[in-house]
Amino acid sequence: MCTPKDALPALMMEGMQEVVTSRRLEVFCATIDTNPPQIPCPVPSQVEAGPKVRHMLETHFIFSGIDPKQMDLIVAYLEKIIVKAGQTVLEEGTVGDTMYIVEEGGLEVTNENTSLRDVLGPGCVFGELAVLYESPRAASVTASEDCILWSLTRTRLQGGLSIILWDNLERRAMNLQKIPEFERFPLQKLRRVAAVMVEETFEELSVICIEGETIRSGVNDIFFMIAQGEVSVEVGGNHVAFLGAGKWFGEMALLSEDSPRSATIMAVTPLRCFTLTKGAFCQSIEESALDKIYRRSLSHQEDNEELQSLQKRERVNGIAELSNFNVHHVIGEGAFSIVRLVSSEEPKASYALKILNKEDLLRRNQVEHVNNERHILEVSSHPFILSLFRTYQTQDRIYMLFELVQGGELFSRVIQSKGGMPLAQTKFYAACTVEGIGYLHKKKIAYRDLKLENLVIDSHGYLRIIDFGFAKQLGDISTSRTLCGTPDYLAPEAVTRKGHSYQVDCWSIGVLIFEMMTQCSPFADHSGNNNQMTVFRHIIQGAPSVPWQYLESKFKGSVEEFVNIKKMLTGLWTIDPKERTTCAEMKTAREPFFAGIDFSMLRKKQVKTPWIPIIRDYMDTSNFDVTEFTNAKESLKEYSGPQKLFQQF
Repeated sequence: MCTPKDALPALMMEGMQEVVTSRRLEVFCATIDTNPPQIPCPVPSQVEAGPKVRHMLETHFIFSGIDPKQMDLIVAYLEKIIVKAGQTVLEEGTVGDTMYIVEEGGLEVTNENTSLRDVLGPGCVFGELAVLYESPRAASVTASEDCILWSLTRTRLQGGLSIILWDNLERRAMNLQKIPEFERFPLQKLRRVAAVMVEETFEELSVICIEGETIRSGVNDIFFMIAQGEVSVEVGGNHVAFLGAGKWFGEMALLSEDSPRSATIMAVTPLRCFTLTKGAFCQSIEESALDKIYRRSLSHQEDNEELQSLQKRERVNGIAELSNFNVHHVIGEGAFSIVRLVSSEEPKASYALKILNKEDLLRRNQVEHVNNERHILEVSSHPFILSLFRTYQTQDRIYMLFELVQGGELFSRVIQSKGGMPLAQTKFYAACTVEGIGYLHKKKIAYRDLKLENLVIDSHGYLRIIDFGFAKQLGDISTSRTLCGTPDYLAPEAVTRKGHSYQVDCWSIGVLIFEMMTQCSPFADHSGNNNQMTVFRHIIQGAPSVPWQYLESKFKGSVEEFVNIKKMLTGLWTIDPKERTTCAEMKTAREPFFAGIDFSMLRKKQVKTPWIPIIRDYMDTSNFDVTEFTNAKESLKEYSGPQKLFQQF
């Protein structure tokens, strides 16, 4: 049974039950792209883990897709720990960065707020969420007998993954350079090509290419580089060669069109290849690997004149200096900030002031994120995106002054609905979201933190997208490997850290629509245990793991409408991000979900809204649950680092 959002328990048991607390659990890791790794290389441990421990890692989904040689590197970073009976390994409420594997002995899991207990024995893995993102331990783990554990810290895992990713990229680039047609290409360009190659597997005896088959653009224009396994090459019905790891075939598909394949290629063993389409190749060489997909998004772009008018929307002039504002109560709280209501006397106006401590940002590696947020908001101007008016800074803090949007979170509207929002309301709010996110995608910005809490309602009933702390302008970087967002909304490529781009937002839009209509997360642990690892496994499985019956119950009188919505959501939850439905495609006539919505009128705010909030005056914050932030406190740490890190403010 799905758990309503307002009924989520506060318990997150390490190794047994793990739940997203208050739906505001932010996740992050180091960014790894096509540049050499910047994370210091960890020093291998002195004692090597045995095959049993290695097997536990290999079977854990966090390490799916890592080949044996790469696993050697991860295993080398495990540290052996001897724990005596009675010793506490994890303490409830503390923030950790380490996961543990039990080789021998037993441990007990307890939580002071519940009577629930569990035991962990040989073969168990616990604390693994800590290597993915920073969050308080929600339970204590104590050795009930002498134990042998193996630990892996987030820093060591990030360092190992950085080396692995860079090694894979460099190896593919060097192999590409061996191909005569590519030997004159600069290595940096070949790295960009290598970064957009996709891993594919083929079963034994699979026929991959057929001699004489015509190469068609966008259909079968694929180049193959063998990572593991062997293929047989036949020409004219005669076997001519075997090709193994490091070899390639089909390179002419990248260089010509409407030409026939020169050989038949068949897998003689299970095969793993890195593949590359002609479109991805051309764009990675000449522009960015994402530009082809961006052009697909832009193929349905609004009238240029209208788009320019949106981008030219002027920001408010004459904003007061920081010292001239009256500072009031806290109205919001983030992982690294608080937001206060502030007001000015002349003119009489109110704003939302986001306050961040520089020392906290530096210690938590969030300087780049906050600089990105400021830049993205400065270059973005859209009716459904929160406006940034001005920024300030002092010796210890930075401040961001936003417009005050007084209608409250969309999250509250969903919770207050009876069993989920009506279809018409869901369509309206989803359309506003698609419009705003689509605008960001056209500017090559991935938002990466879409959730109900980050959508607020303005005084006229329209949505505004807020909190751009994890947004990133991708530019010429094909993918990012930063793990960020809220777990329930993560796309598979983000969970597995295989590199993601703006398509992660399209996945999240599907989650958002499902939640609005059902009050349930589509990829939750439906057993009621709220195990976060189960959530991640469901995400990796995609649409087949979704409890469609909860959505179907909304359409008892219209099977066809349910089928259409399920089809749309399945398109948004396509595992392969290249095949996932884009925001632009959602707005076309072929998508019946938004039938009847005029997006041009919506952008101009000329569409009737389903609900208009009651707002008494310019200082009214009653549509927000500000009592939730009664105990919120600003960080008072002094900043001693270089001020040039924040020179954009």
